[in-house]
Amino acid sequence: MSTKKMPRMRLIPRIPDAELFPLLENVMNTIGWGDPEFHDRAPDQGLPAEYSWWDEASDRLVSFTFDEPIGFSYLIIKGPSAEQFGALMRQSLPDAFFSQEELLDAVDNAPDIETQKQALSRCLLAAPETSSEPYLELFERCLRDPDRSVRYLVIWCCGYAEWPELVPLLKRVAKEDPEPILRAHALDFARSIEQATGSQAAG
Repeated sequence: MSTKKMPRMRLIPRIPDAELFPLLENVMNTIGWGDPEFHDRAPDQGLPAEYSWWDEASDRLVSFTFDEPIGFSYLIIKGPSAEQFGALMRQSLPDAFFSQEELLDAVDNAPDIETQKQALSRCLLAAPETSSEPYLELFERCLRDPDRSVRYLVIWCCGYAEWPELVPLLKRVAKEDPEPILRAHALDFARSIEQATGSQAAG
């Protein structure tokens, strides 16, 4: 099984893990996917633990990920028709996950910088498979944020989105950001996205 370049979708829970996981198990059992496999991925090394289901017939992977390094959990769906399967999960568990509109609003309405960064992490991690104007505007705005920790966070989140449209934004950061380490990271991520998507951008 290879899921590296498969379509993917991430859903961010609005309810506690202890409440969501049994509901998720019930849904997966109902559709015939059986019990998940547990993978302990050493969070002290920056790797999250997760419960994963894989359906061989559809070549689709669903993972409930406990990502201690970023401070919250999420559901990731990889494989054909990932967005349609995500819609099925939302329909099956209508109160379990944030909508993208709610995630975007949480960034704009955050009362302080730490709350904003957590909201940004959730929002950008759940960015759609292909670029959308509200998210591109958010990436561009936050890559110019005066707080270096916000810029660092958004550069890192670009690696999750992997949109070709992010390459020129990252290359601009690689030229203009006052922090050398952020310039280096931005260039690394721009090259990584170009390699992953086959895109090229001037700059």
